[in-house]
Amino acid sequence: MSTAQDCAIVSAAFKLSLGSSCCGNGPAVCDASGRVTEIHAGCTQASQWFGGTFPQGLEALPNLRIMFFDNCEMTGPLPDTFGGFSQLFEMHLQGNHFNGPIPPSFAGMISMQYFHIQDNFFIGSIPAGLSSWTILQVGEFQGNCLTGSSPSTKINIGAQKTGCPTSWPPLPAPNPVNNPGPPAVTTSAVATASATNSNVTTKAVAITTAATSSVATTSISVPADSQSSTFPLAAIVGGSILLLLILVALGICYCVRIKTKRNRGGGNPHVMLNDDADGIPMRKPQPIPAAPAAMRDADGKFARD
Repeated sequence: MSTAQDCAIVSAAFKLSLGSSCCGNGPAVCDASGRVTEIHAGCTQASQWFGGTFPQGLEALPNLRIMFFDNCEMTGPLPDTFGGFSQLFEMHLQGNHFNGPIPPSFAGMISMQYFHIQDNFFIGSIPAGLSSWTILQVGEFQGNCLTGSSPSTKINIGAQKTGCPTSWPPLPAPNPVNNPGPPAVTTSAVATASATNSNVTTKAVAITTAATSSVATTSISVPADSQSSTFPLAAIVGGSILLLLILVALGICYCVRIKTKRNRGGGNPHVMLNDDADGIPMRKPQPIPAAPAAMRDADGKFARD
């Protein structure tokens, strides 16, 4: 690996754009050959990683020896990827809000000499694999929510917090540094979309228009190969509205016809003719009233003046 590769790893872990020369620029510290050997987060509220989760990917730095992330207000469980820090001999994670169990991969840091994770919220017991830290000088684990005994005389458990939760949510999967692009379209999603489109079959909406003695029929068909359900829906709604208007027109015609036949009955609403061929009752004409008897002569004819 080269300096540029080391800087690319640091840039990805911290979501920074450090270029190919990150030594002394940002959290990285390099040796004389330009390889990254130390990470000093130097946490302030202005730091991009302040209050975030532990940066992932730093285990890919083969020459990393020292790491400082103390008092960064970091939270969440630690990733179980510390087996890659085989050259790391000093790590400071104290004074944060890390939680969850201590990763078993801590046992892979066989060069560890100075280890500080006090004053966090780690739960559970200390992994027995930490007994492999044979050259450990200082191990500070106090001020957490740990239980059980220490696997080494160099590991100081000390006083632990009380009232700690018994579990923490797992660390979410890290997001890619580069633009991940649109989500992949799975085979099942394609099959579902094809099945939905195939259900759009040929539909015909017949609209029948009736007038007094004429009938007109209009048909609207949706092509079978149509891939959109919007057109059939619009045709159905439009046809329904047109059909409703036709029914209203028929009702008006019916009322006009009844009124015409009533007028034929002399306007008397109580006198109706027999039903016609359409089944509509017709009004009976009113009889002509007979002339009074005083107006007729002896022969029954009308008297003249």
